[in-house]
Amino acid sequence: MLPSTPDRLVISRPPGGDFLHAFIPASRGLPSNRVAKAARAKLLIPFHCGAVICATILFVFILPTSGSSQTPPTSSADSARGRTWRTIAPDLDLGEFLPEGSFLQAPLVMVRSSLAKTKLRLIRSAEFGLARAEVRSLCRLAHASACINASFFDESGHPLGLLISRGVVIQNMHQKGRTLTGVLQVTRFGLDVLSRSQFRSHNVLEAVQAGPRLAIDGVATSGLKNDSRTGRAAVCRDRDNRVILAASSAGLRGLTFEELQDALLHESVGCVNALNLDGGGSAQIFIAPRSSSSSDTAVAVAINGFDPVPVALGIFEE
Repeated sequence: MLPSTPDRLVISRPPGGDFLHAFIPASRGLPSNRVAKAARAKLLIPFHCGAVICATILFVFILPTSGSSQTPPTSSADSARGRTWRTIAPDLDLGEFLPEGSFLQAPLVMVRSSLAKTKLRLIRSAEFGLARAEVRSLCRLAHASACINASFFDESGHPLGLLISRGVVIQNMHQKGRTLTGVLQVTRFGLDVLSRSQFRSHNVLEAVQAGPRLAIDGVATSGLKNDSRTGRAAVCRDRDNRVILAASSAGLRGLTFEELQDALLHESVGCVNALNLDGGGSAQIFIAPRSSSSSDTAVAVAINGFDPVPVALGIFEE
């Protein structure tokens, strides 16, 4: 279900930091604890302004600055549209990507890991006696450090397509249709995104079926018909065999498939094989490392969806 009103964002920055601290849908006003948090960071967006005015302030005047007129220094060649990847915990990096023509558009928020010191696992609402839940709640219940919504689901909230968790097949492959054409799989040798016809369950520890596939061998998949702008979620394997979870809010504009592909294939992101996850009101990501390698204020990033989900993907610190 698509949101009926645009998101508003509360943004705070860790001391000396350059990354978003929190994305919070707040169409009916801001919770007092969030207002306090933003005030402590000396950056508060008034919530009484109109949606267009608020968004203009955010993306034109606030996001490009960090308290000075100087451009924030980039730490590596991994810079993306003026933003950088930043290590927020062992084997866990936070990044954001602002698409071309990004006026009034929320960024694509990303988290990546080599899985050398982390694990990627499915988190099912059913494990906690729930039919569906917000990704933020599932992440906290499972004690994961970063989570994103995963499978599509039907009107009753039942997940669609293949699900394998800890080596156990929960649901079999959905073989028909043009949407659920890809599978993210994790084995003890690494992870990848395959077509459903390529998938073999031998030695697979975790797997989720979704689609369509957005990139194959570093090339954008052609012929994708969905040109609507909405919230998006995706997962990919990058050129260094790391997993990247990425999501964007619908904001005032949202992203098209083409814009999502452009972001994921940008040299600063480097996806090779990418899979679209359920979008619209289901698109949501939550990043809150259980340990931190930074001296800055603890990082917490959330894009909250409007629809609870039955399955999420979680990155777990070991």
